[in-house]
Amino acid sequence: MAAGKELTFGLIGCGGIMGWHIGNLSKIPGVTVGALADPSEQAIENTKKRNPALAQATTYSDHREMLRNSRLDAVIIASRHVDHYQQIMDCLNAGCHVLVEKPFVGSIAHAKATIALAKKKGKTLMVSYQRHFDPKFRFMRRCVQEGRLGRLQSITSSLGQGWLEGCRGSWRHDPAAALGGQLNDSGSHVVDIALWISGLKPVEVYGSIEKCDARVDINSAVTVRLEKNVLWTINICGNTPGFWEYLVLAGDKGTMAYLNGDVTVNEGSVRMKGEGFGHYHDQTAGFVKAVRGEGPNEVPGEFGLLVTGLTQSVYRAAAARKPVRIRL
Repeated sequence: MAAGKELTFGLIGCGGIMGWHIGNLSKIPGVTVGALADPSEQAIENTKKRNPALAQATTYSDHREMLRNSRLDAVIIASRHVDHYQQIMDCLNAGCHVLVEKPFVGSIAHAKATIALAKKKGKTLMVSYQRHFDPKFRFMRRCVQEGRLGRLQSITSSLGQGWLEGCRGSWRHDPAAALGGQLNDSGSHVVDIALWISGLKPVEVYGSIEKCDARVDINSAVTVRLEKNVLWTINICGNTPGFWEYLVLAGDKGTMAYLNGDVTVNEGSVRMKGEGFGHYHDQTAGFVKAVRGEGPNEVPGEFGLLVTGLTQSVYRAAAARKPVRIRL
């Protein structure tokens, strides 16, 4: 698509995260939101009240009706996790580029099907992992790519937050709608960023989960074997006050850590705290650039396949109580 071309967007799902995308779209010249789709009339009404610029956007209770009756170039999907797959397929078949919120889809088969259809239709399919556009994580990825840590040996990821109570009563606690618990929800960011920074694919996984008093996983303890015999441990705690996030990568020449927003690199006896990383670029703008041919697709469906494959394999391993090979 030619650079700078006018784009009309359709939005599927008018929950909280869609407000983030709407705000980002409003900053991009030549972009218009032409239609909204959500089965909840109240959600659509609230979205329009919060965003007066969308007053003239056509509204639908069914995304398929929106695709039939509105002329759209691209769609952002921010619906329940279980709905992603069919909505992606419907949008691609309607000739639209697609930006889909995390998690991507619920199975390796569904991930491969959407990727294949996007290629067949010649459309951009991007997963909305915003950390790929965060200068801190981009810096960490460059450090690994440049060999500053030497041969990568281990990765440690940890996330803690009050997800149990924060999501209680919502569809996120319904396994049929959410396709998993916190590991598949906010924990998806932890899985995503470690895979992206390391550049490695998962080979085998073993995991244990604890549901507390919910119907989905709240706490997870996961061990992953990546390519090149790199070992990775993931700890997710969804029943704790406050918020923390740690990511530590250890190589034979140095280590690097992300600790609640601070990045530190240790190379031998030299310890450096990273600063001045530059401006954050949001994923919505990155998607528009990819659609217009102004930049690459920074989070293609193939990457969503890695995260989906690992996450769903954790659930299988936890149920079987034994390691599971990941076959992508």
